[in-house]
Amino acid sequence: MVILFNWILEFRFSTPRILAKVLELKITSTPRFFSGLIKDGFIKKVRNVHTDKERLFMLTQLSVDFLEVREFDVSNAITKAGRLERYSMILHDIGVQDVICSKMNTHSEVVWDKHIISIDSKCRPDALMKKVSNGYLVGIEYERWRKSLGRIYSSFVNHSNQMVEGNYGGVYFIFNSDIDLIHYKKMFDSERWPLFSKHAGTGKLSHTDKFFYPDEIKNLRKGFIFEVLSCEL
Repeated sequence: MVILFNWILEFRFSTPRILAKVLELKITSTPRFFSGLIKDGFIKKVRNVHTDKERLFMLTQLSVDFLEVREFDVSNAITKAGRLERYSMILHDIGVQDVICSKMNTHSEVVWDKHIISIDSKCRPDALMKKVSNGYLVGIEYERWRKSLGRIYSSFVNHSNQMVEGNYGGVYFIFNSDIDLIHYKKMFDSERWPLFSKHAGTGKLSHTDKFFYPDEIKNLRKGFIFEVLSCEL
């Protein structure tokens, strides 16, 4: 219960499929356990308008109190379903949780985007994890859909700046398809990356006629890892 509630506390919500992975159980062995938690008032089901394929679970005040008694920080706990029911990034966030599940054997101490306080909100990765082997923080960037050229290069430059500033030591770019990975990797391998500025009013990106040269920073490229998500979404 502690592991399950703490996971939902971090991400605001989760699904039975993901929670089974977190608990290292087969999904077929969990229905009675989850049903009992719902019946006893520890978790509640919620629907989102953007997905009908995955059931969603949230914490209740009872599970928040359960964690608080055990000295967890519950100051950011979410128990009201209203905003989540219309939340447009629901499938992206489910994907981020899938990515994190796929790396739990080699990484630990995950911090979700909204709880990363050391980095400006516009520059944060989707999550941070700590590598078990060396204790280094690494960023997680889940690309559910292929972004525009400007957004891709801006993301490369942003992560480079975060690594240079010492906020984390590397970043995983995770994709749903090999085609998207190849597209991003081809852009990444360019000798220079175009720099873009965002229009304050429209948010539109415009090329500045300036460039970022990744090879001028020693070992920078080694900090980027491109992978395809292997687990089922």
